[in-house]
Amino acid sequence: MSSDYSQDAVEAYERAAALAEYARRTWEEAGSPLTLTRPSGVIRPHPLVAIVLDCEAAAARRLERARVKHRGPSPTAVVQAHLGESPAQKLRAVPPSG
Repeated sequence: MSSDYSQDAVEAYERAAALAEYARRTWEEAGSPLTLTRPSGVIRPHPLVAIVLDCEAAAARRLERARVKHRGPSPTAVVQAHLGESPAQKLRAVPPSG
């Protein structure tokens, strides 16, 4: 992985999305089963459904991390050494008239 955090996050998302796509394709090739009947007669959700859901949830989490978020203005936009005088300072600098 590269040293850049955002690039690492994008790569992790791409791997998770590929895995989710593979899991969904495998489930569809198996006939898209929703349930599995156990030998005891108990009906359970099919394991492939759980795998697809887990993989898609992991991809969604990684997508959230990969998104570049605006974190507000940089500190230099707020605190600068040469901002000049404030309007109040300018008014106080004007000598009183007459």
